[in-house]
Amino acid sequence: MILFSNVSKSYGRSRNVLEDINLLIARNEFVFLIGANGAGKSTLLKLATLQEEPSAGTLIIGSQRVNRLNSKGRARLRRRLGIIPQQNRLFYDRTAYANVALPLQVTGEGGNRLRARVMAGLDRVGMADQADTVVNEMSGGQQQRVAIAKALVNDPEILIADEPTEALSPSASQAVMELLLQASSEGITALVATHDSAVVDRLRRRVVKLEEGRVVADVPAGGFDD
Repeated sequence: MILFSNVSKSYGRSRNVLEDINLLIARNEFVFLIGANGAGKSTLLKLATLQEEPSAGTLIIGSQRVNRLNSKGRARLRRRLGIIPQQNRLFYDRTAYANVALPLQVTGEGGNRLRARVMAGLDRVGMADQADTVVNEMSGGQQQRVAIAKALVNDPEILIADEPTEALSPSASQAVMELLLQASSEGITALVATHDSAVVDRLRRRVVKLEEGRVVADVPAGGFDD
């Protein structure tokens, strides 16, 4: 589903932020991306979510060669992705329902079908009873559940999450990761960047580690320090 082949990324004449990345994430895989601050995780996620383009190499997402797509093609491909950005980027002055409805409204969905899909998405993460609650009145864990519902409401093929358990309590972190694992079990490919060593150690999934812009470890069922 995601293939980085000899991918590098630089900004201007500065050194490469990513250097010769070779990484294959297969359909239905669940992969943790780890590394210290400045290791290149955010840049790799920006490439995977089509916010940036490689400076060199080939990037393929869902059988589409990103390097060859025009703006319309990139927009269509991006709709196949579910993205949970760092700090969730919800509209805090709007309800859970309004936030989850946004990706559907962008595609022209409306009426009863829109409501049914939004409510199904909220129910999927255990937040249907909070549909009319304004986001800034929710706990951090509840807000992250809404962010997950928003990412999944369009039935994406690939889910990409950046620090989804950051600043959450251990119990809220566990609940969030269970939702992501459930999505993966339903056939969604997942790439999750995290500093949460407890989560990585507990789940023992594939772990890819970046260091100074390079992949330095790729462990099939690893822990944070493997």
